[in-house]
Amino acid sequence: MHFGIYYRLKKLGMIQHKCCICGQYSECTIERWRGWFNILFIPVFIAEKGYLFTWSACNHSMGLDDLIAVKQYTEEQVDTGILSVPVCEKLKPMTIERPMPINAKNILLLSPFILIIGLGLLYICLVMLGLR
Repeated sequence: MHFGIYYRLKKLGMIQHKCCICGQYSECTIERWRGWFNILFIPVFIAEKGYLFTWSACNHSMGLDDLIAVKQYTEEQVDTGILSVPVCEKLKPMTIERPMPINAKNILLLSPFILIIGLGLLYICLVMLGLR
């Protein structure tokens, strides 16, 4: 992805919990996600963030992305190290596009071409402004 939002997930832990959608008890994986805005494979800033709760038995996913709820969950659960699933009313059905691993070799191969294109665009701008 040359530019746009790229999601990164970090697994925080797993707990036994009742699914908010179907009510089945199973292992729930808790992940923190951050949506980074990228330009030419370089993360520039965090555009959005939240938590993803995925149950293993039914494969349902619920997310927490409201700014106030995310801050409260971070302070009460993640920072203390005592993980739990928030009340289901705060969660909404959500899926996050899983990031594909970036092959470092491909980035190294593309770097010279990106640099040449950038320098070419800079040269064209300088010519158009009459500075060259």
